[in-house]
Amino acid sequence: GGGVTTTRRVVHAHEESTTEDVWRVSPVLSCPEDRARRLRVLFPEPDSLDSDARRIFDRLLTEPVTTTPPIASGGAAVDAKSIDLAPFIDHTLLRPSATAPMIDALCDEATVHRFRAVCVNGTRLEQARKRLASSDVRVCVVAGFPLGASTSLAKGFEVESLVVAGADEVDMVMNIG
Repeated sequence: GGGVTTTRRVVHAHEESTTEDVWRVSPVLSCPEDRARRLRVLFPEPDSLDSDARRIFDRLLTEPVTTTPPIASGGAAVDAKSIDLAPFIDHTLLRPSATAPMIDALCDEATVHRFRAVCVNGTRLEQARKRLASSDVRVCVVAGFPLGASTSLAKGFEVESLVVAGADEVDMVMNIG
């Protein structure tokens, strides 16, 4: 089922990036020392991760990081020791000025590249659900976005209404003030 998990980090594609940018692997990820340093910043207590997350963490520390090519390109063979990052990516567009065609394009790219989810504002939930109805891509929405400054009661109501409306996942912004 859906829900919020605290043991899974998701790579978010920058909303301004093109499809090609999403598939370009950062040189930092290809350098084992830099990758290890960044992973330890993201996961300061790896022993507290559940078994699946810890297995992925250990693989990211030791194995080459790649992505599989998109379905549209014919899907070239991938080395069995590489890690396919696509199932961990939430393709995200949270810009308040995002238009319906932009959301459609986001959903289409997520389907082509086999991303885990699209992440959109709650006002775009129905559109994303309809566009992704025949795919395995999940729909994630945000609550308390962007500042997290609303009350817990307000966030609870927002989350409940988003789940009832069909959200597969909800990313809630925490109040840090």
